[in-house]
Amino acid sequence: MALRYIGTITRGHGIKGDIVVGSLVKDTPALPLGTKISIGFSANFAKEFTVEKSTVTKAGMFLSLKELANVEEAETLKEQGVFVEEAKIREPEKEEFFVDEIVGCTVIDQKTKEKIGEIIDVWNMPANDVWVVQTERGEIPFPVIDDVIKKIDVKGRRVEVVVIDGLMELGEHAENDEMDNENDEDFKNAGEEE
Repeated sequence: MALRYIGTITRGHGIKGDIVVGSLVKDTPALPLGTKISIGFSANFAKEFTVEKSTVTKAGMFLSLKELANVEEAETLKEQGVFVEEAKIREPEKEEFFVDEIVGCTVIDQKTKEKIGEIIDVWNMPANDVWVVQTERGEIPFPVIDDVIKKIDVKGRRVEVVVIDGLMELGEHAENDEMDNENDEDFKNAGEEE
């Protein structure tokens, strides 16, 4: 049974011992009545709970759990992660990926078949997600759009992309900015020594 992290408990809510799950993974649905979830600082060291009610709002997910009787008990779970069986939060036919499945994937130029770099971060942006790729030229943000991301092989840890005009230059600009900042610091330090 594969468990997936969906968020972190930020606080207790109400006198009956509900909990609020913040930092909710994007597009996490409300959990059905009777769903078994695990709560702990890691999935391997987590305690099982049963969902009695689940509501998702902009503030996060509000959960009523069968095993919690009051707000004091709920507060003891604060800052712990919530883990759910993957099948409960993802429909198999959908082409969706979790952050931990994408980070670490090798990015390949579909045209040249050359390695561009490795995905080191995922930004959840309003228009579309952005995958940050560490390259020899620096960090480059690749927009997750059909024109750029062409093939995703999660099991093979590989993503094929089409490099659109101007994209690779973003890494060069970031590298030049870092060098300018270092030069400014050197100049400032030299002035202080005098």
